Amino acid sequence: MDFDILQGKTEYELYKNYAHSKLANVMFSYKLSRLLKSNGITVNCLHPGLINTNLNPQRAQHIVDRALLVEKGIISTMRLVTSSELEGVTGKYFTSDGTEVESSSASYDLDDQERLWELSEDYIGIIFLR
Repeated sequence: MDFDILQGKTEYELYKNYAHSKLANVMFSYKLSRLLKSNGITVNCLHPGLINTNLNPQRAQHIVDRALLVEKGIISTMRLVTSSELEGVTGKYFTSDGTEVESSSASYDLDDQERLWELSEDYIGIIFLR
């Protein structure tokens, strides 16, 4: 995790910043999963696939053409949160078809997860859980 990118200390590069934001999402969820596991609360990650959310209005047309409509893209998310097979499953990463896979090796870095957690708490001005 390049925290300078995450904190906006480097020149903005769309795909590099996007990749770091997604890595931060995964790392944050792994940390949250460990913190809430004893309370019976599950936290998992999902890569829903390429969804046409219009978050980047400057995206290339070939990307727009491959993207799912939001209405179809939400199916993988709904399956993940409603599946009885996943009851009690926490700290995992899933693909759009519901397959559990390993995320990037960087996402498992416990020191970076902790740093990200503390940075997030600093940003919001609240100590959430430790």
